[in-house]
Amino acid sequence: MYEIARSPFGNTYLLKLRNPDTGEFVHILPEIGAALHQVCLACDTATHPLLWSQDDAKQFFREGLAQYRGALLMPFADRIENGRYLFEGVEYVLARNDPDTKNALHGFMNQKVFQEMTLFCDETRASVTLSCSYTGNHPGYPFPFVVSVSYRLSSKGFHCITRVQNTASCNIPVGMGWHPYFKLKGNPSDYAINIPAIASFYTTEDYINTGELLPFNKENQFLPLTGFSFNVFKLRCENEEEKIVLRNEPDGIDVLLICRGYPFIQLYVVDQKAVAIEPVTCIGNAFNNGVGLTILPPGGILEADFCLELIKR
Repeated sequence: MYEIARSPFGNTYLLKLRNPDTGEFVHILPEIGAALHQVCLACDTATHPLLWSQDDAKQFFREGLAQYRGALLMPFADRIENGRYLFEGVEYVLARNDPDTKNALHGFMNQKVFQEMTLFCDETRASVTLSCSYTGNHPGYPFPFVVSVSYRLSSKGFHCITRVQNTASCNIPVGMGWHPYFKLKGNPSDYAINIPAIASFYTTEDYINTGELLPFNKENQFLPLTGFSFNVFKLRCENEEEKIVLRNEPDGIDVLLICRGYPFIQLYVVDQKAVAIEPVTCIGNAFNNGVGLTILPPGGILEADFCLELIKR
């Protein structure tokens, strides 16, 4: 029987989905933007924590929160140049919250409180849906919406569905994504990655995507995680499903990141400690370059999902 439990985490709490028979679990922070704190899956009789996280709450709030570990990226992913954009002839100015540049970074949902809407567990799965209503109170983004996130742990691994609905009476610009940092045994120099990409995008020194496409001729190849820094890739999207494979040589396992509705992946290796593999619906600076940007009409819905699975080589 799968289980759902809560435990204190600093001044908030962890919501825990668990399979006691296998030791697999998922930890979520509902009051910290519905952040995905940890995913631990079983493979070949062993369990494998997949994400870079801290069990110590003080350390997480000091380090992990600032790095957007496991964060939901909304209403835009990555950066908006100078925090400025035009939408339907009107200029908007976002908070420039990137400490290294003068750009707006990763939206503003990472510390919003999400409410528990549904919780379910039985012999086959544990699942929870969280929801947050944004009223449009940020001057730089005065467009209300409701976002819900559904998490599921089952014998098929971990599954996350994100759904945003426009509750405004006008069109709104939307992008969304996730920011998991993968940390397996060893370090990123031991990992290799296979990305089903058909192109990448040019990134400036200030980490801004211009929308300019660059050739990518390494599809179906495992690439060492060296030299990657804020690289953004356009996936094939010939099918509804795309699989990114992260290979860990010391463990002899492959982590599958299976995306549906996320046409782009951003890759970032941080301090040779972990690798962020970020499924996103648009590239960085999409409010200006338009690449992947979704314009939702009143009542319109954008939905995408990703899964994590482990396989033994």
